[in-house]
Amino acid sequence: LPLREVRGYDCGSLKNPRFPEQVPVPGTRIPTLDEVLLSAKSSPVEFNIETKIFPREPELAPAPDEFARLLAAAVKHHGLEARAIVQSFDVRTLKEVKRLAPRIRTSQLTSDDLVDILPALKAARADFWSPFFEWAPAETIRQVQAAGIRVAPWTLNTPKDWEAAAASGVDAIITDYPAKLAAFLKEKKLR
Repeated sequence: LPLREVRGYDCGSLKNPRFPEQVPVPGTRIPTLDEVLLSAKSSPVEFNIETKIFPREPELAPAPDEFARLLAAAVKHHGLEARAIVQSFDVRTLKEVKRLAPRIRTSQLTSDDLVDILPALKAARADFWSPFFEWAPAETIRQVQAAGIRVAPWTLNTPKDWEAAAASGVDAIITDYPAKLAAFLKEKKLR
């Protein structure tokens, strides 16, 4: 979609029933990546940026190399390479980001039960592996970490899931509830 059309959407008025604690903020517009990076530049926040590329529907996003170029340029423009992680299911984007901006960390998202993920992660020069947690056996997590690649499964939203992830030794957790996760980790003395 053209930016002017994206800007027309009010993304703050409707509540998503899956997130009952969500507070509507009517009139909220979708910011550009540049606006997000600029607004948080002076805070210590790190950026986990996911590319959404659908190989079967290439018209929905720029080509992987162009997507990576635009994304890397925005992050570099703000001097935030050390605070950014680019994650994607599309390894082409990750390889190109790493080629253009080696200081930007990358994370290979996976949604399948992969028997031998390590060679693919090494080929992509991924800094992180972000698997669907239920399909990430503890032994695979250990092998990936032994190769120097950090593990950050997605999307864990309950204390039960956080407990299981912590027990498996993951390095980070992707969640829709970061404040609750932080409180959980503090309570369990895991942070």
